[in-house]
Amino acid sequence: KEKTIKATRGTIYDRNGKVLAQDKLAYSVTIEDNYDSTSAKDMEINNTIVRLIKIIEKNGDKVNNDFDVILDDNGNYSYAVTDTALLRFLADCYGRSSSDKLLLKEKNATPDELVSYLCGKKMFGIGKYTLKSDGTYSFEPEAGYSKAEILKILTIRYALNSNSYQKYIASTVATDVNENTVAEVMENKDTLQ
Repeated sequence: KEKTIKATRGTIYDRNGKVLAQDKLAYSVTIEDNYDSTSAKDMEINNTIVRLIKIIEKNGDKVNNDFDVILDDNGNYSYAVTDTALLRFLADCYGRSSSDKLLLKEKNATPDELVSYLCGKKMFGIGKYTLKSDGTYSFEPEAGYSKAEILKILTIRYALNSNSYQKYIASTVATDVNENTVAEVMENKDTLQ
């Protein structure tokens, strides 16, 4: 597989020798979907993401938030975009090639309905898994997480899903993280798939 690795730009000067732009070492935390397709795949990915989020936030860094569902001032789900951008976002979430292909129910989905759909077993399986006596897992969507935690997991799962046709391309979880985050992620690299 071919992977693009960005090179350093170097220092750029103006005609008087004054520095206009220079390289700065900055670390990003990324994740790849290299999990085997098993019945517990969603549970494994979500557990890894939750551990990663805890490491990032414990060290004072923030997880990227480029998902178009946010929490409003009252703690409720809300869309961050409107009109055409919202329809394009909904089409992406529901796996439609264009907003014209959305079903009426999908086009009029509330933020709560969209989050419930994405957390469901059919999509990302975000919720509480309980091991049953027969060795299988029962699943309760959205259970065990706060709304803020669900949005953070959804943001990362949505980014991973966007690259699903090229699983070897990493999705960025956090940018410009500090050295403590880098050290802790690297220390746990063997258990963070």
